[in-house]
Amino acid sequence: MVANKKIWLGILVMALVFGMTVVGCDDGNGGGGGGGNLDGTWVDTGIGVINGMTLILSGSNYSLTGDMISSGTYTRVSDGKDLDLTFTETSPGSETYTGSYNSKDKIISAAFTYGGQGTVTFSKQ
Repeated sequence: MVANKKIWLGILVMALVFGMTVVGCDDGNGGGGGGGNLDGTWVDTGIGVINGMTLILSGSNYSLTGDMISSGTYTRVSDGKDLDLTFTETSPGSETYTGSYNSKDKIISAAFTYGGQGTVTFSKQ
């Protein structure tokens, strides 16, 4: 009877270990709780100073079209809740822009400056 209980306890422990491994694995999205996959087309929400823009994210690359045209790479750093974004322009210039992804509202706010203007807010299309 004792051996039978040990076998069931062993099976329970193995199931718990497997379950915790699956739940605790890193899915490669850049950190705990923030962001997930941002790839896709993001459109200007009309909130902010600049309007009429589209942001396309693919892997670590971005392109911006509309009132301002820019392309380059971007990086993401998670604070465990939201993502801080840094956009490094490679065309037409070499500017660096900052932004963030708000995981609660699922929007990207970025400080793409255009003629001294400021923040643009995007939502995923």
